[in-house]
Amino acid sequence: MNWTEAHYEHWLKNQGVVLLPKEAPKPTGTLRTKTWNKTEAAYGQYLTWLQRAGEVLYWDFEVIKVKIGHDCWFHPDFLVMYKDFHLELHDTKGRGKSGPRAQDDAIVKARSIGKQAAQPFPIPIYFVWQEQTGEWSKREM
Repeated sequence: MNWTEAHYEHWLKNQGVVLLPKEAPKPTGTLRTKTWNKTEAAYGQYLTWLQRAGEVLYWDFEVIKVKIGHDCWFHPDFLVMYKDFHLELHDTKGRGKSGPRAQDDAIVKARSIGKQAAQPFPIPIYFVWQEQTGEWSKREM
């Protein structure tokens, strides 16, 4: 007997094999990739240096997503665990005249997490920026 594709598919189904459609459906939405801007890359190098010096035990980029409200999310750049095991969330910003250059929505989101979610979300959030001297500064939100 000459097997056709239909015969083969029928035999596979009888064997319990689940067949996928020939053309997979196209995904909807977008897949966010973890890409670093220059400030984030520089801060990642700084955290690596702190880790080698023993000040930081662990850090990772964009591992936490905090829901603030309906369709409103805050994505801090870095989760940092220090040698005394306390955690901090760091959101990198450019340097402004008197501290971090942050847009209003980032400030409002960071502050609303600290005020509204203090009990269920006890990790402090900091804006971090690089000074002209090359040193990193941070301010709690």
